[in-house]
Amino acid sequence: MKRGYTLLEMMLVLISAVIVMMLCVNFLFLLKRSKEIDVGVTQLDIMELQLQHELMLGYSFSLEDSSLCYTKFDSEACLSFDGSRLIKTPGYEILLFDVNEGSMSLSDDFVVISGTYQDESFSIALERLKK
Repeated sequence: MKRGYTLLEMMLVLISAVIVMMLCVNFLFLLKRSKEIDVGVTQLDIMELQLQHELMLGYSFSLEDSSLCYTKFDSEACLSFDGSRLIKTPGYEILLFDVNEGSMSLSDDFVVISGTYQDESFSIALERLKK
């Protein structure tokens, strides 16, 4: 007696392979379309939200040697420009890359951070909360 595959078994394998390939092609098409969708959120927008959260919880602001220092949860943190980066210390948390000519100013009600990000000027004014 010869052992082998029947025509029915071969057809089932072929149909299964075609279904799997169709699902893969549809997935790849959806993946390609999702890359084309522009979210509209830039790194600058994300940095602004991070700073807003940081400075909302901060108090005792001071501007020292072009660094903006503040107290948050009884520990001191500073924002400064290091080369082409906006960083937060202690530690070295990079908030924004590719920043040129950055500056910070401090008033009674606002913290203003401005500079050039990817050859476009920006200015972010964040309101300080009173403690």
